[in-house]
Amino acid sequence: MRRMTEVTLRNSSGPVLCKHWEKVPECFGSPPECAFNKDGSFNPDNWNCGLMDKLRDAAHENEVWSEDEHMAIIPYPNQLKFGILAYYKSRGRTDRFWIWEVGKEIREGIQADAEQFVKLRQKGVE
Repeated sequence: MRRMTEVTLRNSSGPVLCKHWEKVPECFGSPPECAFNKDGSFNPDNWNCGLMDKLRDAAHENEVWSEDEHMAIIPYPNQLKFGILAYYKSRGRTDRFWIWEVGKEIREGIQADAEQFVKLRQKGVE
């Protein structure tokens, strides 16, 4: 069994450690850095964000890749809404997170969009 360590937010300036992991495997090498800024906007300078990890897990059935770069579309259950992800492998940095709602322009995703997807999946809404 892997030894685990708890993660907390950094109070100093610099990258915000990811608050979306309850516990993080030490094998990550570097501490996870959140994919979202304090205001909820997407931050592409992230590493192993726990919330984005949940979206990437859901994306595997709809992903395409070239070398180690992946893209995927994840449908929001019972919604006319889709998340579009660009990321490195199945872990690491999430380069882009967009939202497309039918009838609207594609926009950059925010933390509330990612949290909504996770909540809908946890409820078992398909």
